[in-house]
Amino acid sequence: MRNFMRGFWTSLLCVSLISPSGKNWLLAQVNPLSACFEEEAIVPPLISPLHEFTGRSIWLLKQKLGYGDDSTPVERIPGFRLSYPERDFYIVEPNNFRLIGEYNKWMNMKKQPDPVKSKDQWVGLFQALVQNLLARLYKDEARLEVPDQSFAANAGLAAIKDGRRTFIPSQFAPRQRRGEVPYSEAYFRELGYEIVHLFDKYERWEGEGDMLEHGGVLFGGWGFRSDRSAHRKVARFFGLKLQLLHLVDARFYHVDTAIAFLDKDTAIYYPPAFDAESRAALEAHMSGPGKRLIAARPRPTAADRRRG
Repeated sequence: MRNFMRGFWTSLLCVSLISPSGKNWLLAQVNPLSACFEEEAIVPPLISPLHEFTGRSIWLLKQKLGYGDDSTPVERIPGFRLSYPERDFYIVEPNNFRLIGEYNKWMNMKKQPDPVKSKDQWVGLFQALVQNLLARLYKDEARLEVPDQSFAANAGLAAIKDGRRTFIPSQFAPRQRRGEVPYSEAYFRELGYEIVHLFDKYERWEGEGDMLEHGGVLFGGWGFRSDRSAHRKVARFFGLKLQLLHLVDARFYHVDTAIAFLDKDTAIYYPPAFDAESRAALEAHMSGPGKRLIAARPRPTAADRRRG
């Protein structure tokens, strides 16, 4: 059996892929850990929407990984590819982006995001993808009643299994997000995907927000939004090894907010987001010649800076 998981591009993040041969091919991933680099390569205190995927974002990433200067083309960096002739990317345009509830640590209904700025940021990302990716982009639009549909990676997992296009839709924990599912299913059904329901009624699983692939291993985040039993069903369905990662900091409620696999040899993560056993598993996975597991640290607060 050969599995081809097609990753999702979203307005916030991108996730990894498995090629038909089983070899892991990764783009320089852009998510809250890698795209929002500050000068000291630190994690922002808030997992906020991705700023434009600009040349500066790429430059910062290259600098922190020790690859060349601003004139070094990304495509010449070992392990970084911008050409995906056999891969599809799914991106969802925000529509009056706003909060409709408080279901993570960052949400405050009294502090609504600016929908115009959100749209401008998304347009910047989309234009960068069109200009820099040699791949098919499938664009959908978030429905007005479900603004979080723009977090496209959370929609589920799209793959080719045994030659058939397959889409496993999410079963969201927050009730405010459950209305996204019929739209995602309809979209992928139109693309020719078979919709596969793996989970029991009360199981929760939030797609590629809580499941990443690297080196032929599925990493499933649990503790806040996805159940371990659901991850096991997905891994069994695809015939892949599963490594569960226990998330213990509610600010990092999805696994993709706490770790990014940048290429086959490099990952960046926020250690306090995971329990000790999960940290050890990541360290073991990224051990060996040429492997780098970069530990990010919190951005210093104003009080920290005053203390020197």
